[in-house]
Amino acid sequence: MGTAERAATGANGRKPRMRFWAGILFSAGFSAILAMLVLEGAVRLLWPQRPYEDWVAPDARYGHLYKANQHSQYPFPGSDFVMDLRINSLGFRDDEPDPPVAGGKTVLFVGDSYTMGFALDLESRFDRRLARLFKENGREFRFINTGVDGWGTVQETRYAEDHFDTLRPDIVVLTFCENDAYDDATFLARGGPTPVETRPVRLFLQTHSHLYRFAYGLQWMWQHRNEVKELGRSQKPDGVTDPADAITIPEDLWRQSLQRLREFHASLLKYNPNAVLIVQATSPTSADVRAHLSSLDNGTSLCYVDLGGPVSALPVKERRLPHDPHWSARVHELSARALYERIAKLPPTLGNAQK
Repeated sequence: MGTAERAATGANGRKPRMRFWAGILFSAGFSAILAMLVLEGAVRLLWPQRPYEDWVAPDARYGHLYKANQHSQYPFPGSDFVMDLRINSLGFRDDEPDPPVAGGKTVLFVGDSYTMGFALDLESRFDRRLARLFKENGREFRFINTGVDGWGTVQETRYAEDHFDTLRPDIVVLTFCENDAYDDATFLARGGPTPVETRPVRLFLQTHSHLYRFAYGLQWMWQHRNEVKELGRSQKPDGVTDPADAITIPEDLWRQSLQRLREFHASLLKYNPNAVLIVQATSPTSADVRAHLSSLDNGTSLCYVDLGGPVSALPVKERRLPHDPHWSARVHELSARALYERIAKLPPTLGNAQK
């Protein structure tokens, strides 16, 4: 057989093999796409995942706000829990506020996802528990919750200051989260609305794929559960030392946060000289957080409620939700009781409506 004939035979032999492997690759690709479509349909039918943008809108002054007057269900992959998210006309996860009553007091709650009650049923939230405690003891207040997840101290207090005349607070409960200092720095540096996803592929998947949002949430859920297990293994026998609470914030960020809290306190007193600002922390067993926030306490119109003792007594597993790293219902209960005791002890001249 000549050289030309051998070359022709080899070329002819390669063509069937190439067609064979091309068919294999096509079949594998088609099967993968079909499987993804089936999974996408199953997730849409059984565990629909609404995009975050459905209930949050960018805002130039506050970064972002919830869209008013809406209702949605927010499932947590890997868990049976579904958060019922009802947003009122003010744009917050709360009932419509009652009109102010002459001589009555208004308690305003400002904060981020902990105040909003993310991943928690509404009635387990600390403001709802506090309302029940006062009602059981014959005292009723007007309660307004303006918590928004992802907000820092600047956004929280800015919104409150802008709406003092509408909200009319006598007592403000601000829940400080350890990431607030970083959120503030980012928000102030950005100077505008919270950015949204712009990478084309991720934006398309995030917008259109329930499977993508489900997988993302499931991966985040597994990560959280592994972290909780690790914390449980490393917790000291006395139940006090928790690695998750060994939080330190750079001093330059602390200075900014504390200054903002002092400015907000002064603004609150300017609006209502009888008002009281109460601060609590989402990581109350962190020595760094306790030391800095307690330095604000002036014993009268600016108070720090220390949850460190009660929370330290809880095992790590009981401090966080099983499906999310936010406070458990048990910690919300401890917060409500501590706030109740602090507010009940306020002198008659403090925490009263402005005359």
